[in-house]
Amino acid sequence: MLGGGDARAFKNVLMGALHEHYDCLNTTFFTGPTFVTAFSDPSPVVTGRITPVIDEYQARWYPKDVFASAQSRAALSKTPAISADKLGGLATDSVSYLQDFLYRKQLHSASVMHLDLANDCHGLVGLFDSEGKEPDRVRLHAMGLLSRQLSNVAKLLPGRRSHRGGSAFRRGRSSWRSSLRMGIPTKRSRRYSTWGLTL
Repeated sequence: MLGGGDARAFKNVLMGALHEHYDCLNTTFFTGPTFVTAFSDPSPVVTGRITPVIDEYQARWYPKDVFASAQSRAALSKTPAISADKLGGLATDSVSYLQDFLYRKQLHSASVMHLDLANDCHGLVGLFDSEGKEPDRVRLHAMGLLSRQLSNVAKLLPGRRSHRGGSAFRRGRSSWRSSLRMGIPTKRSRRYSTWGLTL
């Protein structure tokens, strides 16, 4: 599982970048040895409106998470970024999660990026919007590109050493910081007013 100081720094910088460039204040970062167990991560990184509700989520809702559904897993096997509104045929538990948990907490849209981590572990980055702004096709495509870039870096996080000394994470820090700047939303893009990635 993703762990250690380098990994925690990676999580925190990613959350900060999503806040700064994407203007997304409500985020989560779960990790686990399998896709299913990631949703029960005992120490996720959370921001914004997720912070006061994470205890309720962990106590009651994580097995019903819409992104833990069979429909979500099938969609994520094809593309690493999806939004909840694109999932059809959801089970009653998933619908209840949306209506009785997210919407009740004023989180009216949800999307997720899946990251491949070292040792075949899984990372799930959730993005939630209190205004109900669903990500459009271009935005989801850019999220998918970013997910693939970050997966390449995240696979190196658990303390691999180079022949020069120092972890691969530290050696690659400028690379993944650059990926964040290029691959996530920004208000300064000329080609696309929401995303910094030129598509």
